[in-house]
Amino acid sequence: MEIRSYQLGDEKAILALFHLAFGKKMSEEYWNWRFANNPFSDELFIDLMWDGDKLVGHYAVSPVDMMINGKAEKTALSMTTMTHPEYGGRGIFSQLAESLYRKLSVNNYKLVWGFPNNNSHYGFNKNLSWSDIALQGMMSLNTKNFSRLINAEAKGRSINTTEEIESNLISQLNSSAKYIKINKTKEYLQWRYFDNPTADYKMIIPDDNRGIIIYKVISSFSDSTKSEIDIMDMAFDNDMSVLINLLSSVYNSEQNILQFNLWDSLFSANQIILEKAGFRVCPPVTYLGYRALSSPDQQIADYRSWDISLSYSDVF
Repeated sequence: MEIRSYQLGDEKAILALFHLAFGKKMSEEYWNWRFANNPFSDELFIDLMWDGDKLVGHYAVSPVDMMINGKAEKTALSMTTMTHPEYGGRGIFSQLAESLYRKLSVNNYKLVWGFPNNNSHYGFNKNLSWSDIALQGMMSLNTKNFSRLINAEAKGRSINTTEEIESNLISQLNSSAKYIKINKTKEYLQWRYFDNPTADYKMIIPDDNRGIIIYKVISSFSDSTKSEIDIMDMAFDNDMSVLINLLSSVYNSEQNILQFNLWDSLFSANQIILEKAGFRVCPPVTYLGYRALSSPDQQIADYRSWDISLSYSDVF
C-alpha cells in the first residue's frame, strides 16, 4: 500500500469509497464545492491510501483562514476520514493524518481543528495528538417561550448574494473580539452560503437595517409537522431589541417553527442576552478539538478564546 496526494480525477474513487464506507452518497457537486472551489486555497489537501488501483483510505481537510490575535493565519478544518471496510485495523487513518499534517506544516498552516464525533474522538486524541478545547452544546429557544416577545410587525428583506450586503453588516459578522475566529470575508460568505449546492441557506436583513441573520430551515426531529431554524450566523450588536427583531423577522416569514437552534460560547458577550431571550443549552453536545502544527499557542487551547457558531462546522 502507498500514500499519495489527491490527483485530478481521483474524486470518482473518493465518492465510491464514501458510499462504501458510510452507506450513503456524496454528490460530485458537493465535493467540488467543499474542496475544489474552496476560496481560502487553490491547493487541495487530501491524502489517499492505495492498494494497487484500489482506494482503501482517505483523509481530507478544508483550508480556513482565521484571525488569530488580529493576524490572518492559515488553518485547516478536519473533514472526511474513511477506510475501506476490508482494511480496518491497519492504522491507515493515522498514517494518512500524519502525512497530511506534515504537508500542512510545510505550507505554514498554524493548526488543524474540528469536531470529532463519538466514533473518532478517541482515535484523534490517542493516535494523532489532538487536544480537547470544549464540549460544545446546542442552544435552543422553543417558540412557545418566545411568543411573548415576538414582534408581529417585524419584516426583513432576503439577500441572495453577498453583493447585496452592506460592508458595515459584514463588519458586524466579524466584530467578535475573540482571540481566534474565522475571517468572514465577502468571498467566504458567498461560498459558504450562496454557492453551497446541497443546503438552502437564507439571509435576512430587517427593514431597519439593524443586524443580520443567516439560517436554514430543517425538519424537527421531535415533531414531523414542525420546522426548526438552525441559525448559522447572526449579528445583533449585543442588543436585545435587535435580537428580538431578527428572530421575529424569521418567525414571521417561515411556517410552523418549533424552535431556534444555535451555537455560542459560554464566554461570549452575547450569551447573557441569548439566555434572557429564552435560549437554553441542550443536546446534542459536540467535541471541539485541535492539533497545533507550529509553535504552541496556549490561548488557542482555551475555549474562552474562541468565537463559535454553527457555521464553523461542516455538518450544518
